Amino acid sequence: MDYKDPNNRMHLIKLRSQTLRRYYHYIYNQLKSNYKKAAIFILWLGKYLSYQMQEQNFRPNYNINYRRGQVILVDFGYRIGSELGGAHYAVVLDVKSSKQNNQVTVVPLRSDKGRDTRYLSIY
Repeated sequence: MDYKDPNNRMHLIKLRSQTLRRYYHYIYNQLKSNYKKAAIFILWLGKYLSYQMQEQNFRPNYNINYRRGQVILVDFGYRIGSELGGAHYAVVLDVKSSKQNNQVTVVPLRSDKGRDTRYLSIY
């Protein structure tokens, strides 16, 4: 079924109710079994909703021109499986980005908390 077709509005409303109910039950169960995961998920849903609401007012001419080698803070979103998620610093790989380009290629930087720094002598 094509839920984007306005003729299927009632089906979409039913799907919306089912989906919101599933979210509620998932969060309810996660709060009991894995509080941290539930908290991260709730925070991510709030951020995603903010991004969706801001998208209509988005002005690309306010974008930043990133250059290769710059270190920037990137929100990689909600972590699924072994993917990287959350806010991490990353190095820009693009030679030069334009303000009209809505994508930038990065490599995430990651530090392990609580590990000692190893100093190696290279000759």
